[in-house]
Amino acid sequence: MKRSPMKRSVSQLARSPIKRKGKKGKAYDNDFTDEVKSQVRHRASGYCEIPGCMSTIVVFHHIRRRTQGGDGSVGNCLGLCPAHHDYIHANPAESYDRGWLRHGWGV
Repeated sequence: MKRSPMKRSVSQLARSPIKRKGKKGKAYDNDFTDEVKSQVRHRASGYCEIPGCMSTIVVFHHIRRRTQGGDGSVGNCLGLCPAHHDYIHANPAESYDRGWLRHGWGV
């Protein structure tokens, strides 16, 4: 794999809006309160909210990204397994079509 000639400084990494905890990256620093997470787990019966997936919820995902004005409400949150969270961000066109991501400028 080719590396970029540009080097990241420590200050650039420190400004990242999402901070992973631990090597497995299974917990994210985000603005969902424990109450919102509890309501999302209850809504999904503890399972990933992608239809047909029976993995447990590990990641809480913003439907409307924080950079586009998304908040930490229950309506803007999906409870996902790590595989589906990665899939959503790797396939944004499909994710917007399916409603797993939403643009900040419209409904």
